[in-house]
Amino acid sequence: MGADLQASTTIQAPNKLSGWRAHVRAPGYAVVWLAALVTLVIVAATVVLLYGLWHHTIDHGRGEVRAIARVLADQTARSFDSVDLVLKGVEEKLRDPTGRSLSLDSVEVYYLMTARTGGSPIISSLFVVDSKGVVVNSTREYPVPRFAVGDRSYFRWAAADIAGATYLGDPVKNRADNTWSLHVARRLSNADGSLRGAIVAALPLSYFESLYGSINLEDVGSIALFRSDGVLIVQKPHDEGAIGLRSRNFNVPAMIDSLRQPGALAGVLSDEYGDRFLYSMATVPRFPLAIVTSVDEFEILEPWRDVTRQSVVVVALALIVILAVSTKLVLEQRRELALAEKLRATERRLEGTFNSVMDAIVAIDQEQRIVIFNPAAERMFGHSAAEAIGQPLTLLIPERFHQHHAVSVADFGRSNLESRAMSHKLELIGRRADGTEFPIESTISRTMVEGKLQMSAVLRDISDRRQAQLALEDSNRQLRELSTSLLEVREAERDRISRELHDDLGQQLTGFKLDLSWLMKRVRDGRPIPEEKFADIQSHLNTAVASVRRISSELKPLVVDDLGFADGIRWLVGDFAERSGIACELDIEERLPELSDRATTTLFRIVQESLTNIARHAEASRVYVGLWHVGDRLIVVVRDNGRGMASDKGHSGLGLVGMRERALSLGAQLRIDSTPGGGTAIEVTAPIAETLEAGAAS
Repeated sequence: MGADLQASTTIQAPNKLSGWRAHVRAPGYAVVWLAALVTLVIVAATVVLLYGLWHHTIDHGRGEVRAIARVLADQTARSFDSVDLVLKGVEEKLRDPTGRSLSLDSVEVYYLMTARTGGSPIISSLFVVDSKGVVVNSTREYPVPRFAVGDRSYFRWAAADIAGATYLGDPVKNRADNTWSLHVARRLSNADGSLRGAIVAALPLSYFESLYGSINLEDVGSIALFRSDGVLIVQKPHDEGAIGLRSRNFNVPAMIDSLRQPGALAGVLSDEYGDRFLYSMATVPRFPLAIVTSVDEFEILEPWRDVTRQSVVVVALALIVILAVSTKLVLEQRRELALAEKLRATERRLEGTFNSVMDAIVAIDQEQRIVIFNPAAERMFGHSAAEAIGQPLTLLIPERFHQHHAVSVADFGRSNLESRAMSHKLELIGRRADGTEFPIESTISRTMVEGKLQMSAVLRDISDRRQAQLALEDSNRQLRELSTSLLEVREAERDRISRELHDDLGQQLTGFKLDLSWLMKRVRDGRPIPEEKFADIQSHLNTAVASVRRISSELKPLVVDDLGFADGIRWLVGDFAERSGIACELDIEERLPELSDRATTTLFRIVQESLTNIARHAEASRVYVGLWHVGDRLIVVVRDNGRGMASDKGHSGLGLVGMRERALSLGAQLRIDSTPGGGTAIEVTAPIAETLEAGAAS
């Protein structure tokens, strides 16, 4: 009974219910306030979650249009590269001594052009214009009916004495077949530098429409190819009236100027009707062209709206349930209040039940001497009723609690309370006849018997329950910690793998898909396939295979097992430099101490994650990786000259948290030094003794 018969409360029905009177005097108020609070929390949490999901959906849409713009820009560049290669080849042939001797309208020039085009699907015709602006030769037919094109932009450009450059003209609609073409030209010069003519390639815009049409428009919305001055060349879906005009929605020159380096930008645009679009623009390498992809924001947000509708329904149902439950609780409180008033009249009649209950019941008089000691109390304390009755209550209490107990019981006896709940801050301890102590659960009440005060306590031995509870709490704690750690690691790894598959392998496979579509069309048309195309496809496959192998190696750093820690770091840095194009400086001590397998894997992952963050976020041009030991410490440093990050914003990302956890598992310290515009440095200091013990423990 310990220090707390003084701090206990009775479990007798009348006294328990009488203790409720203060709480039910105004029945339902607490329930109503609790229901309102729960409702507010549910609504607020739902709003926050939906807002976060909205942002995630928008960001995902931006990423999709940005990725597609980059892929199409690269594919478009390869197409124009092939055209430029043909034009340069013809120009070079006509520039050598043999070519200068040829007349531009000769059959030799005709065969030269037909051999160069070789059935290319992107070049519908190749023709030569002389110095007077007259078409004198063409791959369409020989001899070609001569006609003047001196007013065309490509001839005016050639006459302007611009040598060694390639000109992209305006889209032109052919009068014969009502199709659109784009003229690409290079100047032909005489030996003295004067104008000899121009070699011009006519590109059917249907080729690019077919190329862009292979992209799922349900995901993209629209695809447009612009010249750098903003003139629209190709658009999918096709818009006849917009070709050859400057866009009303996109300021292409300004967008190109805003790109600090080659790549893609993304944003949100509202059209003249008020509809919002997510767009991305990517410049075409080596040519004054840009690809713009866009998607209707309304369509992107359709899944979010579905989730919102479902959430509203769920929240509404939850609020209905809360209302029903709270109403029921209020009614039950009122019924129990009425029941408590009835049970008060039977309180004194329950004294005869003391000897029949399973719990120990001990009653004391005003002098705190035992007057009732039921059989359950005899079994609990090891004293017979004859031995206990008449003895002071301290017989059942450890000596260290005697004084405190006497004062508390006396205070309770003088109070106006009929019952009192036991204290939650003090431990209840009883003492058996053999001197052993044990925990007790207790309640205490008082009543008047024959005009004298009598206090009764109901006692229960909770030794087994206490031990079971402690064991269960410890087990639950360990399970929660393990589950949380496993979930965080698993989700972080899934997220990383997803990004790798989407950003790297996905783009490679998209390019491969486009190449296959081109090959299938060639095969259906019965046209020959250039060997260079097979080389391009093989290059795409090799790159995809390399990506798969790299992702596989990141899942399990087998390179460390094969090469060792130092050589594994060298391979990792070399592979990073090759993939990212970022210059890397590697400083590894020749004789490093031997580390455990677990330590090498952990440190390898930290360096790997650091390089991954640099490639994705740092915008760096140089990276330094150092590995050496000083005394009993192993030092690992990864430093870049990128954009850096603010301490209150960037130092708590999932990648950095994962690196901190990896370092802590080795007993190491991880320090991050970064400022906006000043680059980022990550330093890991690991005790060598700990890294060796980690291996022994594993």
